[in-house]
Amino acid sequence: MFFLGLQGVKAETLQGGVDFDWVNLSQNERNELVEEYKNVIMSAQGLDFDGIMAKGMARDPKNFETAGKIRAGVEEDDEKYMAGFYKGRLLIAYGIIQKNNLRNAYYYDVSGRLRYVDHLEKDYGDYPYTTYQYNQKGKIVARAYNLSKYDQFMYGPDGEFLGRWYQTKLYDKNGKVKMGRTWF
Repeated sequence: MFFLGLQGVKAETLQGGVDFDWVNLSQNERNELVEEYKNVIMSAQGLDFDGIMAKGMARDPKNFETAGKIRAGVEEDDEKYMAGFYKGRLLIAYGIIQKNNLRNAYYYDVSGRLRYVDHLEKDYGDYPYTTYQYNQKGKIVARAYNLSKYDQFMYGPDGEFLGRWYQTKLYDKNGKVKMGRTWF
């Protein structure tokens, strides 16, 4: 579900026996899927930004601990699910979903400052669902249609296609990798 919209982040080549057709589809077929999910995401009812909740999460008091766990490959602990965003091998940001609040995800820079808040239309894991991402001032910056834990279509606030997350890679409309992530 995590879909932080960072620019210029490179990822390693996806390996293994993954059944993923995005890179093998024709450009026309990719464009049709982009439009199909854009129509779904743009017709969905928006969710209210919870500024009080975001203010309470403005800093991650456990950022060193959380970042250390993510670097070590830990994807969840007793309190939360965690995901890291990398530039090469350098952790540049991370996201968490508290297990006692499965409708919000919080994204932090490596110093523990809140950058984005996701509001999920359903509890995390109850697919498919729509996600709305806000900056710390409450402005919507992205929307996603989450088909599964491993597959999300991401759009800007006005419907421009930002990419398709599949497993650990974000692909652009041409099938090229834009960035990488870990996930829970």
